[in-house]
Amino acid sequence: MLVKALVFPHFDYCSALFLDMPEEQMDRMSRCMNAAVRFFTGRKRWEHITPDYINNNILKYRSRIKYTCVSLIAAVLRSAEPEYLTRSLVLHSAVAERQTRTDDLCLSVSGAATTCGQMSFAIGGARLWNSLPLGLRKGFQRPGIGADLRRYLLDLQSGG
Repeated sequence: MLVKALVFPHFDYCSALFLDMPEEQMDRMSRCMNAAVRFFTGRKRWEHITPDYINNNILKYRSRIKYTCVSLIAAVLRSAEPEYLTRSLVLHSAVAERQTRTDDLCLSVSGAATTCGQMSFAIGGARLWNSLPLGLRKGFQRPGIGADLRRYLLDLQSGG
């Protein structure tokens, strides 16, 4: 798994910023990652690559971005640092004064006028956080949320 140690960190560098990456660029990055996986598994170009992702417990590029973003959100919620991110990531319970149907672990999502603003870390990340199952969001105080999140994303990726 030398590729996991030497190549994949380059894909993960600042990946939480890539929530708003255009689909065309996302596809290019996914193809680059597929090429790296094909290189170390020996799979030919015309062969399907998904079994290699599943067998080696590798998250696909889009899932890696989600993993990094949600891990960063959990760390910010847990430590309340840095302050500028804490101000933009507010739990719904701190905002709502009346009874609502949402649970207390949803992040409030503010509006943005532009498409770029809609996919910013504060808004796109909050939507991503709110889309997670409640059981996973409840564990954000534990340092082990990363393993649970990874397992959840791998299950989604494999169709489970």
